[in-house]
Amino acid sequence: MSKVSIKILIYILSTAFLIASVPHSVFAHKLSVFAWIDGDTVVVEGKLSGGKRPKRGMVYVYDGKERLLLKIEINPDGIARFPLPDHKTGLKILMDVGEGHKSYWILTPYDIKCQLKEATEKE
Repeated sequence: MSKVSIKILIYILSTAFLIASVPHSVFAHKLSVFAWIDGDTVVVEGKLSGGKRPKRGMVYVYDGKERLLLKIEINPDGIARFPLPDHKTGLKILMDVGEGHKSYWILTPYDIKCQLKEATEKE
């Protein structure tokens, strides 16, 4: 083998070793969060890529000025529910299921108004 071939082989093996040694968490699931209004309740659902729901974690609810309004645990089914708080400035709903898995959903004042209107029209 020539020196160039040996260098290429060493480069390929080194790269393969580095890829294999990367922590598994780098390839972990992405968290998606969805939130909507159901009557006078906000429903928050989390899903990991692959469709699994997180079994534990926290939901943090902020107003439009980034003030923390509420902190609650998610249920083992990956869902959290809470009464609709003051929403004049909208809501930012952050779900944190640990190990760097965080995501959020924003409900603007307009979103909330439309969803509340839809709910009353169905009644």
